[in-house]
Amino acid sequence: MLIVAHRGDNENYPEQTKIAYQSAFEMGAGGVETDVRLTQCGELICIHDRFLNRVSDGSGKVSTCTMKDLEGVNFGTEECPQSVLTFRTFLEMAKGYPDTHLFIETKHPSRYGIMLEEQIVRQLSYFGMLDSDRVHIISFSPVSINRIRRLAPRLDRIWLRQLRYLWANLAMERFGSPTGHGLFIGEAKINPDLIGRHSLPTYMYTVNDLDDVDWCRERGVKYLATDNIGKVIAHEQEKEEGPGSPRGDDPQAGQAG
Repeated sequence: MLIVAHRGDNENYPEQTKIAYQSAFEMGAGGVETDVRLTQCGELICIHDRFLNRVSDGSGKVSTCTMKDLEGVNFGTEECPQSVLTFRTFLEMAKGYPDTHLFIETKHPSRYGIMLEEQIVRQLSYFGMLDSDRVHIISFSPVSINRIRRLAPRLDRIWLRQLRYLWANLAMERFGSPTGHGLFIGEAKINPDLIGRHSLPTYMYTVNDLDDVDWCRERGVKYLATDNIGKVIAHEQEKEEGPGSPRGDDPQAGQAG
């Protein structure tokens, strides 16, 4: 089971900042997840919300901001200020960790429509990642999944199911040709038969309880996204190596110095 740092190491650092992703990469996360939106000037930035207010000391809609507007906006803390993270910088960081998978969520609805997917594909192409097995496009939007299928058919496309939109789930399964399914842990525990549906791999989000981590592993979940990346990595290492191993008994055992 591949462990994915949801929005980077957001347990220890502000979400989707450069320092949060650097920490997740260095920690050895199997994958990192980011949300991508377009600014008014056409730059892709890594941010979950439509508005700046929750994740920065700025305000306003991302879609109406330019990069000049974002100069000086702090996405970190007073002690550790962070500038806005562009998707280009995110991909540059990822180049140094070629074994780490990238889960890129397209955020919709967006006033820019297909331009979001076009810009993502363009930048992935620039970095030589357009055909890479390590890149996964994920989205709640069936329209976005279908756009990626047309623009970059070799990319993995994970459809994030929503329990309240039964019609959309059925339509996507029949006509959307996703290559994977995403499930919310709460929905999966209500209906575990959804795991591995249609023989497609399952991306489970957002799993922060260690008992739920075990539950997912036992049921064949392929990708698990968590906000507690350090804790879950340590838990999985202990499960793999066993309490009788030096690392299982003492995380510092065998380290030089």
